[in-house]
Amino acid sequence: MYDAWVRGELPWTSPIRGAFETFGRVVQSTAGGGNAIITTPFGSGGNGLFADPAECLFHHQASFMSDFFVNEAGATPEDFDFFVMPPISEEVGEVVTGAGDLFGMFNDTPQARARSSRIC
Repeated sequence: MYDAWVRGELPWTSPIRGAFETFGRVVQSTAGGGNAIITTPFGSGGNGLFADPAECLFHHQASFMSDFFVNEAGATPEDFDFFVMPPISEEVGEVVTGAGDLFGMFNDTPQARARSSRIC
């Protein structure tokens, strides 16, 4: 639906409007609101977990974030833990967020192998 909206095939009044409005409410209700969302450095995003009193209770992030918790917020490994996000519905089941920086060879050709040998 989003792709159709971007292509101009759906009017703003289509159901996607509700998704944007919901997103706006979520952003406004986060610690610091919309302004904090766009001005907080990535590594400082979880610092509110360790404020006294806590400014937030959850931070949806990958496990590498623990380094930022220690170095940015002064937390110790005993101060935090990780868990899989609960399912949205029974039909969807448990999900895991993956990284956006995937490298894969989809056609095993000499050219692809030559190119992949130069990637670190």
